[in-house]
Amino acid sequence: MIAVMFVGLSAHLRGGLMVWDRATATAERLQRQRLAFDRMERDLANAVVYDEQAGSYGSDPGQLPSPVFEEQTLKFLTRITRGGGPWRLVRVTYACETREQQSGLWRTGQALAQARAQQPTPSPELLLAIDDCATFSLQYAYTFPEGQQPRLDWKRHWPEPLDDPARLTQLPRLINVSATIAGQRLERTIMIPHGFLKPAQQTNP
Repeated sequence: MIAVMFVGLSAHLRGGLMVWDRATATAERLQRQRLAFDRMERDLANAVVYDEQAGSYGSDPGQLPSPVFEEQTLKFLTRITRGGGPWRLVRVTYACETREQQSGLWRTGQALAQARAQQPTPSPELLLAIDDCATFSLQYAYTFPEGQQPRLDWKRHWPEPLDDPARLTQLPRLINVSATIAGQRLERTIMIPHGFLKPAQQTNP
């Protein structure tokens, strides 16, 4: 009888530990997701346009790297401070891609001076594992005419058309980030306070 009781107790404890492990793993996964989205939001909230002259941007040494706002890639300048110290300008890249057999959202940060000198880009940091990058999407808000519903039109690039000179000197106001992880759809809309909302009727169909 005692042996049967111990077997039952052992099975109960194993079941409880399995539930605890699953709950802990879920909590840790949700924490990683929140931290990744928070970091992207913080970088975008501090995004800057360093030079208003389109001619200052290009691929030659000394020129500013062009910003990129595409469906699965972000490249822009942002202000970063550590420990209450002075701000410094960093070019950050967010991209959903596969590196070293790991698919996910990767972030790279490079000091502006190094980026202008075309020095090698530092190794990227994996922020969030995503099994299928086809489920990751970045969309940018445009406005419809007053009185038309819905008020916002979401496009896969900023700006449209892609040859719009504003792509170098204007940041988007609203960016919708979404991904599917472990069967769960995640979504967040991020605002760049000094960004622009371009009229949708000025974009390509």
